[in-house]
Amino acid sequence: MADKIYRNRTILNQRGGSLVITNNTDQESVQLSQRSGSNVLINNLVNSELATNNKQTHVINDNFETVINDDNKFVKGVQTNRVGNTRYDFKGFLQDSEYEAYQEWKDTFNSVALINSKFKIKRGGISEPNGAINDLLGERADNPVIGSKVFTVENKFSGYIPQISLRLSARDDVATYVTVIDHGKTKTAEERDITEDDITNSAGNTGSKAPGILEFGVKKSAATENGSWEADSDAQNIADKILAIQEKLTPIEERMGDGGDEHIIIKRNKIETVGAVFNDYPSVRIDEKGRSQPFEMLVADTGIYKNHDYIPHVEEIDNSSNFPCGQDTKIVGNSYNRIVGSGGISLKTTGATELGGATLKVGFKKINLNASHGIHIGSENAIELQSMKTIVLRTNRQVYVESSMGIKNNLIVGGGLAVEGQTYLQGVTAPLEVQQTENTLVSGRFATTTNRSLFIGECEIGGAFYPVYARAADDLIVTYPHSHHFHNLPLTLMQANEDVRKEAQANGINVHNSVAQSYPQLHERKLARSIA
Repeated sequence: MADKIYRNRTILNQRGGSLVITNNTDQESVQLSQRSGSNVLINNLVNSELATNNKQTHVINDNFETVINDDNKFVKGVQTNRVGNTRYDFKGFLQDSEYEAYQEWKDTFNSVALINSKFKIKRGGISEPNGAINDLLGERADNPVIGSKVFTVENKFSGYIPQISLRLSARDDVATYVTVIDHGKTKTAEERDITEDDITNSAGNTGSKAPGILEFGVKKSAATENGSWEADSDAQNIADKILAIQEKLTPIEERMGDGGDEHIIIKRNKIETVGAVFNDYPSVRIDEKGRSQPFEMLVADTGIYKNHDYIPHVEEIDNSSNFPCGQDTKIVGNSYNRIVGSGGISLKTTGATELGGATLKVGFKKINLNASHGIHIGSENAIELQSMKTIVLRTNRQVYVESSMGIKNNLIVGGGLAVEGQTYLQGVTAPLEVQQTENTLVSGRFATTTNRSLFIGECEIGGAFYPVYARAADDLIVTYPHSHHFHNLPLTLMQANEDVRKEAQANGINVHNSVAQSYPQLHERKLARSIA
């Protein structure tokens, strides 16, 4: 027997509005209408409300609204949302357990992220932030400076034979240098190897005190670069560990739910996706003594050479590609502008920061650049530093310059200057020092061209005195050994090229933050000094 269909409607109609209650089977509804046309309709399928003018809802206490499926809103004009306190927008979470799953995923994957932050070899170092300490197990490479090549002159002054040069009518030792033992035997510049002793004396405790030399000695490299280090099996098998941990991560990911993204479309594409938890896994691994770098120029017995020392080696770590959330992407078709007031802009990240484009223009009252593990500036074409007032380079050690240096105007040096190559000067202004030439024994002749024509004295023979006449011959007269004073630059003369380098070392030329003092003028004959 078919169900009975019920039909009934009650209408209450007044000037201000009407109330219609429909009782028809499967069509039950309540409709409240106002004279302006505004109405509220409640039936089996929908709750419908029409406000022909303004609509205002005033809730004295809390307001709760739950939408099981989609929620759509269309605003033709301006929309204003005013919140007197905190506003929370939770997207993608139907319950707290989904949010907790993200934190559980992070905690579960943390052990793999720490392993991934380690170097593939046990070269030491750390990873940051919140990273692991890398083991140090192996041996450093040999010091790359040992055996490095320098191109120097190496000669030694051997003196005179005899000790006094002669100046005779047919012989002039001063002009011919025949009494100079090594005349014509000196050698031109040759290639030589830097030795361990060179490095010890110039970069050790008595020299520049290079940190790597003091800590690891002369024979070994200051840096871990090119060393023989044991493999870190955990770090090298990171791919297998990621696959193995996935068995634990999959059920956690299933509890995360499918939602969570927010898509805002403004004419063109703009996508903002903000994750549930903060990724503070390690993003870099650092070996504080990882790279061997040219560090300073030092004076050794063999020559002036380029010394190496360690600087930090930094590698980026990929602990973000597996992270399940947290990426914010903005794609702007043309330009991107932000105007911010005096509160300033603060951008901070626990990972790397990249800026890329055609040109970079910045304009500030002051710029401070600080990097705990090095600042590297490079260009294939040009790097220009310009200041209308001053450019200052400050360091506790030497400022090392790899290439040649050209200075258009003046060069003022407050300390010493060591030059291995030739020095070319158009003019010299220096304090006066009185010096003395070497002794020369000079012979001569009388001022006559004929014998018995120049009376030069008398001699006594048998009690009688007889006249003495000069002969017209060469080399009859010998003077006292002769030298004379002359004005010159202040000089300190060394016996050999190596002695010059030893003297520079003894005067502190390799000691950073010190001054190799100038010697006082010594008015004297300059004799070649030798340093044992």
